Amino acid sequence: MHNFPSVSDIYNTKPGKQYRLRVEPESSYDGATYEYQWYKDEDILSEETSSEIIVTKSDADTDDYSVVITNNKGTVYTISFRLNKKTNFSLSILSYINEDYYDTEESIWTYKVKEGQKAKLYVDVKASSGEKIKYNWQKYDNEENTYISIDNTTDTYTTDAISSEERYRCVITCNGEEYNSEFMIGVEGENDNTFETSSYIKVNGEEVVDDTVELNEVSEETESTEQ
Repeated sequence: MHNFPSVSDIYNTKPGKQYRLRVEPESSYDGATYEYQWYKDEDILSEETSSEIIVTKSDADTDDYSVVITNNKGTVYTISFRLNKKTNFSLSILSYINEDYYDTEESIWTYKVKEGQKAKLYVDVKASSGEKIKYNWQKYDNEENTYISIDNTTDTYTTDAISSEERYRCVITCNGEEYNSEFMIGVEGENDNTFETSSYIKVNGEEVVDDTVELNEVSEETESTEQ
């Protein structure tokens, strides 16, 4: 008997919606026949022994299905389907210092101001589905080696006069998740860096794949080659 490794496919699906999972095996010799056995979350579905199955997505975050295919020469192949719960949520966070876009996609860098100047920090946060957004501004304490909360819960914070390098962050809470937007501010003349603006737009949150999987469209073609 030849046992071939499993192959998995992942789909974004909607709870309560039906999907057809189908396999279409082929073998390298004529007259091949196949037996099928489907499983859900490793539990056998004893009555599901054909090449396809119609399932209804549950409200769970993930439903796992698999089918074990055996041909008449003993070759065994397993195909797995993972149905993730589709979410339309996404979050966009853009950070600004003194109305200049502060791009930290690659790394945190120091934005320079004149000594004694204050810095206005701002986060422009947009949620895809209108979820409530909470803000918690914090300043890094070099003695404690940790961030300490500041009494500010808006999208904007203005620092005191800057005399040395300082670090801040805004902890953004939305849809049950936390996101951090960090800022580094220094004084002109200290470790000179050139400030450059960027048109890059950073989008935080999970990547959302459009729900293009419809009934009869979830399928997997596999080929088993007799060794």
